[in-house]
Amino acid sequence: MLHSASRNLLRTLRIITNPPVSLKSPFNYNRANPEDYSLVEQKTLRDLGKPAGLGNWKIAGPRERIVPKERVEVSNRKVSACHGEGREGSRNGDKRWGGVGC
Repeated sequence: MLHSASRNLLRTLRIITNPPVSLKSPFNYNRANPEDYSLVEQKTLRDLGKPAGLGNWKIAGPRERIVPKERVEVSNRKVSACHGEGREGSRNGDKRWGGVGC
């Protein structure tokens, strides 16, 4: 919803990553005053065709912290590199090669 395409006129490889983001509080799609919706809530509700809100909407369960498996693996590799557990002569700790640089 909040992304837009851009032209790659040079035809070079481009990579995008999305850092982990967490909310201060959960989304609320049933506010008494529609003017109190955040920008993201407004956009979501407009795309759902319900700009005034979702009526009886409520949170169904507790918030849980989710950490993708890949993110855990990357973090573990960085820790291993910092502790010299990489290959002998590897570039793991060298920032010039994308290493952690501990």
